[in-house]
Amino acid sequence: MSLVLHTLRAVRRAGLSLVMFVIGLALIGGALTVLLPGALVPDTFRPLDHYVGTEGSVVGAVFGLGLVWAAVNPAGNRLWVHLAMLYSVLLMVRELTNPSNGRSVSLAPIVFGGASLLLLLTLYPGFGQRKPAPAAPPLPAPQVPPPAEAPPVSDSPRPS
Repeated sequence: MSLVLHTLRAVRRAGLSLVMFVIGLALIGGALTVLLPGALVPDTFRPLDHYVGTEGSVVGAVFGLGLVWAAVNPAGNRLWVHLAMLYSVLLMVRELTNPSNGRSVSLAPIVFGGASLLLLLTLYPGFGQRKPAPAAPPLPAPQVPPPAEAPPVSDSPRPS
């Protein structure tokens, strides 16, 4: 029975990883169909955004919920801090590349992304601090061999 439960746990873990991976790829693909110029997106992928629901409100709400949850303990959720930094950078890049998609540049998201990134980098736990070099273990004291004993000296004359 133990082997069956162990196998079931492994299958569930692999299945969960696979489903999360596919959802992540679908969200990334849907976002790219919206962000990339239309000429770069194959016709078969254009409706992907509508199928997986990557509109800003849905994805933004889920991502925002994750950030709020991680804000309780940022040092323990560094991955979410890194994702927030990545979001800030990508937000600015997207706004700056809007003209290539036929849209105008909006200053507010650029300011929000820049300010968010600056604050995250400034307040990041341990950012800018060098990690102390690990202390080298003390070298073992050199082993000095004990002095060799000299043969006993006797006062008697040596036989010849």
